[in-house]
Amino acid sequence: MAFLDRTIPSFVSKEKWIFERRAAVLGMTASDSEMAHHLDHFFDLWHQEKGYFNSSIPHLHLYFDIEAVRLLKEVEIFRKNGTTMPKKLQLTITERENWPGMIAVIQNLASLVEELEISVEYEDDKGKSNALQEFFATPICWPFRQKLKDLHVHLKMQKSELHQLPANILLPFSPVARRSNLRSFTITFDISALLCTDSMETIEVVRYIPAISQIARAMTTYGGTGCGYYLHVDRAGHPYYVESKALTSMLRREMLEIWKADKSVEWKQLEPHQRI
Repeated sequence: MAFLDRTIPSFVSKEKWIFERRAAVLGMTASDSEMAHHLDHFFDLWHQEKGYFNSSIPHLHLYFDIEAVRLLKEVEIFRKNGTTMPKKLQLTITERENWPGMIAVIQNLASLVEELEISVEYEDDKGKSNALQEFFATPICWPFRQKLKDLHVHLKMQKSELHQLPANILLPFSPVARRSNLRSFTITFDISALLCTDSMETIEVVRYIPAISQIARAMTTYGGTGCGYYLHVDRAGHPYYVESKALTSMLRREMLEIWKADKSVEWKQLEPHQRI
């Protein structure tokens, strides 16, 4: 295991380094027993705000997978201790069947960080065939003091993905959504498993996901009306910009139709950069 060196490179100004500095851990997985003590040491440093954490870190990207249950335990300690948190946290969690997962992590981090980018790996068969349904199956209960502004979720899509989202998660503008403080909500579809060859049309991702109108309704249950919504497409971390722009445009058209149809929507003034 190796930590990124905090030494300031000679070609980078101190001010720029402080502003852009990130911390990361390389070559480690939380499930690897021989690395367990390294993981413990990493979180000890974080809780005690020592080493890499002795000053603020704008962007913390964890380059290792960590069990959702373990992360939730650490988050509870962060909250009790009033630990200084990064503005943006980027990480991958692992889930197990019948154990707390991505939604629980989002809810617990929502009061601690402003930006969260999260992806999930599965230790069993849970969610492998219907990642989108798994994600929307549990409502998000936003904390009273919600700090989270920008949420970015990565989901791996499969050809067995069902085309219909359950009716109980297609209820936009719920009381929970109205309380949401999000300014942006992004879902990125990793379509690696959908493409048999490099020549296959990427936009075929639409064939393997529910209708955009259903995704729009489901997303509003989490973000409400004061939020900017985005759908992105990538393949193993490589973005497809044209397809992402097309899906986002389709999503926003559906959002407008939903908002027009719902007369009870509570509108609010958006900043110019939030408008669609």
